[in-house]
Amino acid sequence: MSPYNEKGSKIAASEVEVNSSTGGTALLDEVAQLTGLPESWVKDELREIVEVAGHAPQDLTLDQLRVVMMSFLEAQNAAMCETDSND
Repeated sequence: MSPYNEKGSKIAASEVEVNSSTGGTALLDEVAQLTGLPESWVKDELREIVEVAGHAPQDLTLDQLRVVMMSFLEAQNAAMCETDSND
């Protein structure tokens, strides 16, 4: 799937349709594809982040992914700020 809709606009995460039979796996695949980065690398990273947060990737919901990613980004930001203050 292209990260753009038929009108050429970027697809919002809320527009991503997830098949209930594949659930979170399809969601992670879709997000990985939409990043434009190497998909296999992004999928592996997302799965690891989700698992460390205590979720099963195959059962992940969009809301859970949002919470997990927000926590991950906040932790990354804190680590970067700590590194900057130590320099």
